[in-house]
Amino acid sequence: MLDPSASGSWGRAELAELAGVVANGGADEHLLGLARLGLIAHDDQVRRRWYATKPSTPLAESLTGVLAALRTVPDSRRARTDGTPSTVLRVRRALRGAELTASAASSELGQGQVSEILRLLDAAAQCLPSEPRGT
Repeated sequence: MLDPSASGSWGRAELAELAGVVANGGADEHLLGLARLGLIAHDDQVRRRWYATKPSTPLAESLTGVLAALRTVPDSRRARTDGTPSTVLRVRRALRGAELTASAASSELGQGQVSEILRLLDAAAQCLPSEPRGT
């Protein structure tokens, strides 16, 4: 959905397959959470079609930045490139910015949602390769 060349909308089953979760129940909470954050929206039809939105809040902008930065990290199934340290640093900076923005949004979202966002951001950070010494 973040791919600039992507256009149109996606059904729940399509998105669930892309995310590797079950369409019946597995994707619903994720989609609704992303919609609450302003990252995606849906039409009002019975068979909802989801589409990416232009981020409208500082938190949505920060999270979009994190997702875009994460897309630049080499997949563990592919060979690492020489640019990995700077890529990982860029992702760590985006994650930190999103953490600060999420914390600032606690009055809008509620502490429970902010805690969940922070937990997910921390989980993403834990998946990154460790930083080389001296950086």
